[in-house]
Amino acid sequence: LPNSLRGELIREEADMGLRIDTAPETILQRGKSSEPDDLGVVQMPRQAS
Repeated sequence: LPNSLRGELIREEADMGLRIDTAPETILQRGKSSEPDDLGVVQMPRQAS
């Protein structure tokens, strides 16, 4: 069909190491560090490693 894709899965997401193991709740608990900039973007503080 014209709106279909076919293929084989060659790697899982875990195999590529793309995901950072931080739960969304943890990110939201950090809170906002500042007010939104001119574009409306709020910078979130980095997690201490």
